[in-house]
Amino acid sequence: MNMLLKAKIFLLLLALAWLPIANAWLAPVNFSEDNDGVGVDKHTVTATNSGVNYDRCDTPLINYTFPEENPTKCHRWNLVWTPVDGTQSDWQPEVDGGGYRLPTIKELVRLFDYTSGDGLATNPIIYSWMTGISETDWLISSSYRDIDGDYDQHNGQTGRLQIFAINISTGEVKTFEPGKKSGADGLDLCTGLDSNGNCTLDLTHTVYAIKVNTERLSEL
Repeated sequence: MNMLLKAKIFLLLLALAWLPIANAWLAPVNFSEDNDGVGVDKHTVTATNSGVNYDRCDTPLINYTFPEENPTKCHRWNLVWTPVDGTQSDWQPEVDGGGYRLPTIKELVRLFDYTSGDGLATNPIIYSWMTGISETDWLISSSYRDIDGDYDQHNGQTGRLQIFAINISTGEVKTFEPGKKSGADGLDLCTGLDSNGNCTLDLTHTVYAIKVNTERLSEL
């Protein structure tokens, strides 16, 4: 077997090995494209395959006569957003399955308007899913940094993983540590790091989540 053939086989095997990893990465969201849909009030989009109507998340609630009419799903940037019930005691990037995932921190940040000071309220539908929000309330994302390289999503090993989250009131981005600490599972706010990457943890917080469909609106 000549060297050229060996090189071609090696490159083919390398490509096959890389393919599952490459497919695991999320396709980037084009934030410059935000479907205007139908109507100047709700920007409603009808999904091509399912026929389901989705209003845009920045629709003012005044467009709904009764609170029970407020949508539990809405669209922004070709993503379909929906709430996750209850508070989050640990990190589940795939949420409860069923074709949903946690949004990335970049996707969450885009929901906040930092220029007007309205924050998450610039998307009233999503904001209506939050009640009694305080400065100790956060939205968890799927984005993380792996301090020690021990993260393995298949066996539940988190190692020294730190998950990015955004403060619902202020739009500030910080990290949380998941997993078992001091005998209990939980998500604990990292307020500072020492020279070894160890967190100073703050337990006085509440963590919420919203999820996005793994399929884009144009695919539903």
